[in-house]
Amino acid sequence: MRVAIVGAGVTGVAAAFRLVSEGHEVTVFDRAGRPAEGGSFAPGGLVGPGWHQPWGGNGRSFGNPKAGAGHRLAWRRLPRAAEWGWLWRWRHGGRPAAADDDLAALHALSVRSQEVMTELQDRLQLDHDRSRGMLVLLRTSRDQAAAAPVVARLRQWGQTCRELDAAATRLLEPALRADTALAGAIELPSAGVANCREWTLLMRTAALELGCRYEMGHAVSAVEPRSQGGVDVHRAGQPPEPFDLALLCNGTEAAPLLQQHGLRLPTLGLQSCSVSAPVREPLDAPVSGVLDASTGISITRLGQRVRVSGGTLLAREDAAPDPATLRQLYAALLDWFPGAAKVAGPHSNLQEWQGTQTVLADGPPLIGPTKVAGIWLNLGHGAAGWTLACGSASLLADALSGQAPTLDARPYLPTRRGL
Repeated sequence: MRVAIVGAGVTGVAAAFRLVSEGHEVTVFDRAGRPAEGGSFAPGGLVGPGWHQPWGGNGRSFGNPKAGAGHRLAWRRLPRAAEWGWLWRWRHGGRPAAADDDLAALHALSVRSQEVMTELQDRLQLDHDRSRGMLVLLRTSRDQAAAAPVVARLRQWGQTCRELDAAATRLLEPALRADTALAGAIELPSAGVANCREWTLLMRTAALELGCRYEMGHAVSAVEPRSQGGVDVHRAGQPPEPFDLALLCNGTEAAPLLQQHGLRLPTLGLQSCSVSAPVREPLDAPVSGVLDASTGISITRLGQRVRVSGGTLLAREDAAPDPATLRQLYAALLDWFPGAAKVAGPHSNLQEWQGTQTVLADGPPLIGPTKVAGIWLNLGHGAAGWTLACGSASLLADALSGQAPTLDARPYLPTRRGL
């Protein structure tokens, strides 16, 4: 089958490798000159099941990151008229009654994704920055109470979680600042840390070796179903190219392609930030990765660099990294690992980044065929795109093969959202 994949981020590249390895003829299109130039460039380094659960509680609110927890959605521009409904649904989408099934579906997909990623790592011997295990840091007894239902759910789903006191936590991450309040942590041995962009570029090379074609630097302007079956992919200045189906993995850029067919994508582009800096002193840096449950900020060790990531912003996609969020990231790094990274001076080689995540107000991502013949989706992974990429690719490959799926595909079908 001839498959066009629109979007060369981590989800598109993972899907391209899986489909080309199963014998499909795959072409990847992206407006950027190289893969992983958008939201996959420098996201948080956490990967694997468990970390993306609501450790800080299910409450969602709007506010300024300077004023409190990073779980708040901070406005850096006024919402457009069409966005107010999405924001209302997001605000109420984290309530337990509405969220349990969604969280279960996300967890099942992340477990499947980890299985596939581990198999690829062993088979392809991928050489990239990674480590196993992570800690969810709990500052107070209130944080411990908020984490308790998450631990119970994960154990019910079969995931190992270890509840640690402060002393045991510091044994696993000895560089944690001694005078920062710490009630304990939740250890997630099956989660870990890895470099999303490095992994994406390695998988792109692996897909090329299997015959995958990449057409970079030209945005797709339309995907049109053909009367005789299949679709035509249109790019400015290029003749239309026929395919059996088109798989949209291009985040917010998929919205206008779907609007041409009367489909409204129920997602919003939200921004997050990261700071990456060289390790200053290895003994003062994280061993692997931590997530601060009270703020949603992660701090990870990626080889010889430290990355601190977080924030949820409604901002312009082309905006520079948000100064208030960056200050919060630097403060978190100082609070937990004060001597870990070179964040000042002429040789600091500091990278400040802001990227866009395509987020659904509630529910798991959209994976599978739409009502428009020949147009499929792989969208809406939010902050967990890196974690869910291989599992999403597995779902798509199962659907195209016609074989019994390794994971129940129904929670992720776009048709459940009227698409």
